[in-house]
Amino acid sequence: MCGINIIYHNNRLLPQRPAIEAMNRALAHRGPDGDGVLLREGVALGHRRLSIVDVAGGAQPMYTSDGRFAIVFNGEIYNYQALRAELEDAGVVLQSHSDTEVILHFYQRLGAACVHRLRGMFAFAVHDAESGALFVARDRLGIKPLFYHWDGATLTAASEAKALFASGLVKARLNAKSVANYFTYQFSIAPNTLFEGVLELPPGHHLSIAPQGEPVLHRYWDLDFPLDNEYESVEEDYWLDKFRAAMDEATATHTIGEVPIGAYLSGGIDSSVTTYLLTQHYARPVQSFS
Repeated sequence: MCGINIIYHNNRLLPQRPAIEAMNRALAHRGPDGDGVLLREGVALGHRRLSIVDVAGGAQPMYTSDGRFAIVFNGEIYNYQALRAELEDAGVVLQSHSDTEVILHFYQRLGAACVHRLRGMFAFAVHDAESGALFVARDRLGIKPLFYHWDGATLTAASEAKALFASGLVKARLNAKSVANYFTYQFSIAPNTLFEGVLELPPGHHLSIAPQGEPVLHRYWDLDFPLDNEYESVEEDYWLDKFRAAMDEATATHTIGEVPIGAYLSGGIDSSVTTYLLTQHYARPVQSFS
């Protein structure tokens, strides 16, 4: 699961260590295997780790060898092994076997465009010590959460809203309009949350901020539905084969962890299919939980 925490002062003021440590404690349930903090001019990054990939060597925050770029990351990158091979072919010397380091080096090489190379579920933040800029991104469908608050000088962000309040920099006040929306629609309408001044970074978006600047949001991905008569085929068998191949491939890519993998099995069609496919693609015995 993991959890990430961020404090960014656009005046380059050094954040207070107790604040980022309190945020980490608020997310201890998301990451019982590790606790890390980075403090430097203008920024504090915190991480709580649940070890899945590179259990021995994937501690965070993680840095490039020159110390310029630092990252905290929550999620899994399913194509990281192919991306890792690409980096090694280009002469990059990697210090770990983690997907975190792969993201870090692709950001170093491509900047914001790195998100287009990532296949997976993620919320991550990269800080550039040279420029003082911060880059934050969320996966295409918003599987991994990220909430933030901006007060005109300080950006505070975290995997859960409770960590924002733990920092002492954000007050927990109900958003009356979101409460009304909840009773009408059963959810608050994004990017608003139940808390006043707390927003969620929308799926398929990234956020950047530089010293003396304000947060800038950019949508890098959205759903794209084909128009009439633009389908590759109208034959049902064609789509059955495509769907079967996609399910097989997706299940296989989700078996990259170094820890045992199980399945939530409700007995419905979707969980039954994915559990069956997992038995076909996973070398160890599959545990299911109902």
